[in-house]
Amino acid sequence: MYFIMKLKVTNIKPLLPPAPHAGVLGIGRLAMQAESVIDHASHFNLESSNIHMRFASLITADQITVTAGQIHMEGDAALDVTGQSDI
Repeated sequence: MYFIMKLKVTNIKPLLPPAPHAGVLGIGRLAMQAESVIDHASHFNLESSNIHMRFASLITADQITVTAGQIHMEGDAALDVTGQSDI
């Protein structure tokens, strides 16, 4: 016995992630160990679904832009912005 089904599918969303943006570091999950450092010279533009910065980890740059679903920062973890923004 065979069944024939006709389906009408609407509201289809693509399965692929969107194309990365120029000048943006895209990471699914960023996990920084204790006392680790990301030192960037100019504008640090980060997109991530999950960021976990452990004890005393540091991200430093003249300007930092972060787009994230979740950010977990343990004690003494920091984002250090030393520059001046045009915004």
